[in-house]
Amino acid sequence: KMSLYFISVTEHEVTKGVLNTDAAQKSKTFCFRRVLNDINIEDEKAARYVDMRGKTRDLEAKEMISHLRDNKVTEAYTSADLDSHMFSYDVQWSQAKGGGIDLANEQHRKYVQRFCDDFCQVLTDSIINGIQESLVEEDEVYEEAVRHCSFCRAKCEKFIGRDDILDDVVSKVMSDIGKPSHPLVIQGESGCGKTSIMAKVAMRIKNLVGGD
Repeated sequence: KMSLYFISVTEHEVTKGVLNTDAAQKSKTFCFRRVLNDINIEDEKAARYVDMRGKTRDLEAKEMISHLRDNKVTEAYTSADLDSHMFSYDVQWSQAKGGGIDLANEQHRKYVQRFCDDFCQVLTDSIINGIQESLVEEDEVYEEAVRHCSFCRAKCEKFIGRDDILDDVVSKVMSDIGKPSHPLVIQGESGCGKTSIMAKVAMRIKNLVGGD
C-alpha cells in the first residue's frame, strides 16, 4: 500500500490491469508504447509530454516511467505474445515552432496514422474474438428446446380463464410425479385451445417444482 504514495495513477492502473492478472485476462490487454526522443525541455509544450519540476525535467519520474514501460510491462508478456500485444513507436521531437507532435511533420503524420491503424485493428479483432468466444456451438436439440420455450411463453401471454381444466391437469401430473403413470390425453376440436392449455400447464408446473 505504501507504493501508492510513490507511483502515478497510470502505473497503479497498469499494475492492476496487466501486471497483477492471470494469463487469460492478460491475453486481452495491449500496450501501445511511444518513446519521444530529443525532447526540448525549454519548449513550452514539454510539460504536456513529460513530468516537470519547474523548468527542469523530473528525473525521478522519468526513471520510474521508463522502468515501467521498458521493464515491468515488457516482462509481463511472454516472448510469444510480445509481437501481438506490444506496439512500439519511436518519434523525434519536432524542432518546429510549438514542438511536440506536429502533424505538419511527415514523420509525425505517419506515426499518428500507424498508431490509429494499429489501435483500430486491435480493437476490431478483440471484439470479433469476444463475440466468437461467446457463441454457443450449434445444437439442434438445444435450438428446438429454445423454440418450444419461446412458443410456450407466447401462448401463455394471452391465456385467460379455464382454471378448472388447468387445475385438473396440473393435479393429475403432480400426483404422478415419481411413480408409474398413465398417459394424459387432452382432446378437443381444432382451434379450441389445446396447445394453449398445455403451454399454461407447463408454465404452472415449472413454477410449482422450480428449476428450468
